[in-house]
Amino acid sequence: MAAASRMRGLEGVIIEGGVRDTAEIEALGLPVFARSITPATGVRRQTSLSRNEPVMCGGILVYPGDSIVADRDGVVRIPAGRIGAVVRRAEEIEETEQKMLPVLEETGSLGETIRRFLPI
Repeated sequence: MAAASRMRGLEGVIIEGGVRDTAEIEALGLPVFARSITPATGVRRQTSLSRNEPVMCGGILVYPGDSIVADRDGVVRIPAGRIGAVVRRAEEIEETEQKMLPVLEETGSLGETIRRFLPI
């Protein structure tokens, strides 16, 4: 299924369930994010019901056109049309966190560092 997904041009797969053959999938270069790893096959136990319709995944409603960003830390849905604003905000947060590190090293206090950068 992973090879077929790659041949169809999929750039990644999110599975609200288990995945197997992880070494082979990794060798394909297909990012797959799943709830667990399992020895069970999905052959004849999964079916495609529709395309380009909203789906519920992990308790989140995902619409066609939404962006999905995933890494080892998790999976995030970004509503269609909001990617630019979300990326800008993420960059702001990253910039602030980079500035916080030297203050943390200087003070040795996470509380003090947070107070300096994130005042109440």
